[in-house]
Amino acid sequence: MMPFALRPWWARAMFRGLTPGSRTAEDRSRVRCRTRPRRRALAALAAGLSAGLWAIGAGSGPAWAEWDAIAHDPAPTTVGRPLHLPMPCGGRLTLLRVDTSSLRGDAEDAPNWLADKKIKLGFAGADVQAVDSLQTRYIQGAFADIEQNARYYYIGKYEVTRAQYAAVMTDTCPDPDDLESSYPVTDITWYDAVDFTRRYTAWLYGNAAAALPRAIQSAEGAADTPPQSFVRLPTEEEWEFAARGGLRVSADEFRDKVYPIAGGEALSDHAWYNGPESSRGELQVIGLLNANPLGLHDVLGNAEEFVLEPFRLTEPHRLHGQAGGFVTKGGSFRTPQGDIRTSRRDEYGYFDPLAVETGDPARRRDTFGFRVVLSAPVQVDYQRIDELNESYEAATAALSLTPGETDPLVVLQALADRAEVPATEQTINTAVGQLLEERGAQVELEGQALRAFFLSGAVAGQMLERVDERYAHTEAALKTACDFCRESGSEAGCRRCNITYPAALDGVGRDVDAAQNLYMTNLMVVGDEFPVDRWGTAGTDTLTQIEAGPTPGLRPFADLFMTHVQAYQRQGDLDLQAITEDVRALRE
Repeated sequence: MMPFALRPWWARAMFRGLTPGSRTAEDRSRVRCRTRPRRRALAALAAGLSAGLWAIGAGSGPAWAEWDAIAHDPAPTTVGRPLHLPMPCGGRLTLLRVDTSSLRGDAEDAPNWLADKKIKLGFAGADVQAVDSLQTRYIQGAFADIEQNARYYYIGKYEVTRAQYAAVMTDTCPDPDDLESSYPVTDITWYDAVDFTRRYTAWLYGNAAAALPRAIQSAEGAADTPPQSFVRLPTEEEWEFAARGGLRVSADEFRDKVYPIAGGEALSDHAWYNGPESSRGELQVIGLLNANPLGLHDVLGNAEEFVLEPFRLTEPHRLHGQAGGFVTKGGSFRTPQGDIRTSRRDEYGYFDPLAVETGDPARRRDTFGFRVVLSAPVQVDYQRIDELNESYEAATAALSLTPGETDPLVVLQALADRAEVPATEQTINTAVGQLLEERGAQVELEGQALRAFFLSGAVAGQMLERVDERYAHTEAALKTACDFCRESGSEAGCRRCNITYPAALDGVGRDVDAAQNLYMTNLMVVGDEFPVDRWGTAGTDTLTQIEAGPTPGLRPFADLFMTHVQAYQRQGDLDLQAITEDVRALRE
């Protein structure tokens, strides 16, 4: 990394003492005031420096050094798992890994390639419900790590900058030290953004294929397989799942208007919207504000960001069948504060009839920008295709009742096989499909209930461990007070022995009873209503959510709760004292 003293004046002026967590509205205003009057001078200076560098390299071509980290990752943090992909001209693009779910239920299970995560997108308080109402969507990462039992994808930590865009789309390398280079690229079309992903992927395949992650990571040598990952625009589900905070936020926080903001911080510490305390109607440099829980910057405001698929209206609980124009997400630096939300989606026609005379009527605006994702094909090889078929058969079997004449699915399918009239067969098959869909919904509801019980059991176990420890401390304090009373006859010591500590011990004892009751209630409900062969991925999904969330310390309690449930299902009885000892052992 370039030493601070050797960085250009604007980098030293902007970032000295201003970390993302410490920049105030006054600081940001000061930065804006510094930079505006000098932009033209900077552009001229950058052009002169660029010409000089090309002249120096004449004859053998210009030698461009790798960009300083501040050009592609101006706000490095410990949040997330960064991937720094090479770019032309010595550039880099920083992406973060976004976990979506586990790959299989238990360690010995085969991978379930059809499993995906059900999420709720949209906003219940949207002005136009047909545009942005709450609806169920599904998401799954394109990448799989066999050893870590995880599915995930990668998304840009920042909006693509002018320098990164120019490095891919032009024949002249940009100057990454130019302040203008650190703004998001805007005034482009949706087609420009798509073409950027095509050209960048082609460059990576030809120049840095080894830097691309493989679709499947395992201990059996996944790195030897050809790279199949590619750069593209995010889907609306990928964009919004990451913008809301993914698995690092609770289910309630995920549905809020914006992602969780720490106490003492304001929306203006996270979003560039149109207001005197924020953007003041102007585009801003990337990475100046605080990140979301996943470590992503500028998902709210600044440039409104393209997504891959076309706009569709939202019917209750589903998307409408008509496909329209392209969608942008997150709002822009011109969006009013009250309209900023993670679910915001705006539709624009792909072409502007008023721009026909320009020769390129594709719609562009100075608010349009984008970030990218790294993805991979679904059917990466023949082995995956076979495993997909196995997963489909297993999923179908899971939706079916015990085979027999009383199973309506079996009866209906038999009728469909005997039907001589095609219309009758089609009607019966439609009924079979509807029944399968209803059973699928029931299986999903069971999975949601199981995850809630597992999480509740883990919380109850942690509560039990803590109040049990408090009981032991209070009991020890009582013994000490009574010993002191006997030895000294102190009135205060005897009062603590006879009144104060016994009352406290009684209160803590009631807390222990309550925690034990909560733990045992969860344990018995799961043990009685959910046999282990119906758990599916609920257990591992809960563990993944806990590890990726704000309370990873719950993991051992969740493991222990599931162990107790399985023991109860095998033995048919419960030993409260033994269970309490197991919980107590986690403390020791």
